[in-house]
Amino acid sequence: MIEQLAAHWWIPVVRGAFAIVFGLVALFWPGETLLVLIAIFGAFAFVDGIFAIVSAIRYATHHERWGVLLLEGILGIFIGLLTFAAPAAIALFFLYFVAGWAIITGIFEIIAAFRIRQSVGSEIFMIIAGVLSIVLGLAFFVFPSAGLIAWIWLIGIYAVFFGALMISFGLRMRSLKPTPA
Repeated sequence: MIEQLAAHWWIPVVRGAFAIVFGLVALFWPGETLLVLIAIFGAFAFVDGIFAIVSAIRYATHHERWGVLLLEGILGIFIGLLTFAAPAAIALFFLYFVAGWAIITGIFEIIAAFRIRQSVGSEIFMIIAGVLSIVLGLAFFVFPSAGLIAWIWLIGIYAVFFGALMISFGLRMRSLKPTPA
């Protein structure tokens, strides 16, 4: 596993760079970031719903199971329209969605860090990144009314720190890469 991590050291570096760019955008343009995230989600849900309905119709013409796909499509279109009609409700939903994602990501980062710990030795960067993810997710669940703009700032700060930690991890993995004989 260490050889694979060392060979692909650049993946966490790229991941970290994207996190830092996203974090800086969120910090400097929080209102716009929130609106863009909501709009992208709404557009995605709407378009995905249309494609799900088209797929359901195609399955129905071939006498295959299509009911669940049709329901998924209708729900997607409904959520997409709701996003543009009531963005505040979707923003709160988005906040809880991000909270769940952050907690799950944090747990997996910590598990991965402990799995490679014996080979790498005290892989603290991934553990800190995982703990930060869990703390952010829990904070979102506990204090949702603190204001979405403030949360966008927290997401931005988190993304910058997470990105820096992932870049540090990737560069550390690069130093473990064996040199050709």
